[in-house]
Order: sequence, then C-alpha cells, then structure tokens
Amino acid sequence: MQNGMNFCLIKSCSASKEKNNSLQFVLFVANIVPMKTFETLTEAINDLKVRGYDRDFNLRETCIECSQSNTQLSAADFEITETYHFDGSTDVDDEVVLYAIESKTGLKGTLVNAYGAYSDSVSDVLIAKLRFHK
Repeated sequence: MQNGMNFCLIKSCSASKEKNNSLQFVLFVANIVPMKTFETLTEAINDLKVRGYDRDFNLRETCIECSQSNTQLSAADFEITETYHFDGSTDVDDEVVLYAIESKTGLKGTLVNAYGAYSDSVSDVLIAKLRFHK
C-alpha cells in the first residue's frame, strides 16, 4: 500500500551563465513539508477534518461541488494542498486518491476520487489539475 508522499515546494529557480558557457541552475526551496502517512482512507479524512478540512467536495463535469455550502468551484477557484494515495489490496482499479482542497475564499474540505470502474467523467481542465497532484 502506498500512502502519503513527501514533497517540497520550489519557490523559484534561476539560471546564470558561467564564464565557461555552462548554465548553472539554482533552486530556492521555500518549504519542505513531510506528508503524514495513513493506513486507511477514513484515518486520513478524520485527520484532515480535525485540521479544518470539514467540507465534502464532489466532482462534477466542469467543477467541484460542496453541497453543504451550495458552492461550485472551477479549477481556477481552488488549490490542492495535500494528496494521499490508497491502492486496492486486490485490484489496481481500486485506487483512491484523497485531495485536501482549499478555495480562494478559505473554504476547506476533501475530495475522494476513485479511479477505475467508478471513475467520473470530468472536464480536461479538472483532469489536468487533479493529475498534476496525483
């Protein structure tokens, strides 16, 4: 089972040309944030709820939707702040990804996306945003 993964956020990258005409790249790392690991999806959701991710989002064709607050967010209206992967123990089509979502207005919640037979149809823009964080 593959659970949470480590990641870092790169704040900026610059390149300069040295005297010998070779390029030198310098990375400025803003944060290195170790992700938590969880044995179960329920455990991860409960931890996120304690940390303020108390809304449930669902995928729609062109947005994500929170029925609790009657809110629809396009791909440009939210950020994915954390992801957790859970693999099916017997079938690779049972992969589930948990996304921690934060809207530009501060609304925080989770989105569970199951891949395989139960995967939803969504717009190319949403697919690209989710795939980047998969």
